[in-house]
Amino acid sequence: MRKLLVTILIIIIAVPAILFAKYIILDKTSVAILKFDPISGAVSKGLQVSTGTNYLPIAGKDFKINKVVYFDNNTWAVVTIIPVGGSADPATLILEQNSGNYKAVVGPDNSFNGVDLTLVPSDVKNYVLSPGGS
Repeated sequence: MRKLLVTILIIIIAVPAILFAKYIILDKTSVAILKFDPISGAVSKGLQVSTGTNYLPIAGKDFKINKVVYFDNNTWAVVTIIPVGGSADPATLILEQNSGNYKAVVGPDNSFNGVDLTLVPSDVKNYVLSPGGS
């Protein structure tokens, strides 16, 4: 019985001490659990592919989604993003949904021409090319 009490007492003291030490050592950083957003995930992957790096940009840390406009019963989405920290100009990506998942088809870019948009439906193309559209 005494061993059990000693073990419980050690746990009660050790766990908070370890957590406090971790808090101090890690410079008061914390872990946040973020909700999954399929648009943010597709934008992150599209940015990663466009840069050719292994780093997967994080929504809220590396970029913010400014606007999302859906087309054709949510099959297509035009997403305007703003880089966090002003390291680059705002950009637009065009996403297509297949089997419930969005994937970047065009972009990121801050100006499109007709050649870039050959894979997208005309309503999406007209929106992106219209003044103030993207």
